[in-house]
Amino acid sequence: MDTAFPVVFVKWIDAASSAGWHEADAVPAECDTIGFIVAATDDAIEVAAVVSEDTCNASIVIPRGMITFITTITLRSSDAE
Repeated sequence: MDTAFPVVFVKWIDAASSAGWHEADAVPAECDTIGFIVAATDDAIEVAAVVSEDTCNASIVIPRGMITFITTITLRSSDAE
């Protein structure tokens, strides 16, 4: 199975917020994202859940400084193709 977009697993740190009473702990949110890299710059990557030839949907832009781990996922073809 070939795709024009690399498939990746990304671990990254995001800001966390709370609107109700809670004990303060100053712990950021640890996030995991799996998807297609549809754009990349020196400062950030954009990962999308859905891609077509020239558009994407359900994407998130993650600043590179927030990424703690990233790896490419190799897709295998199945009998369904």
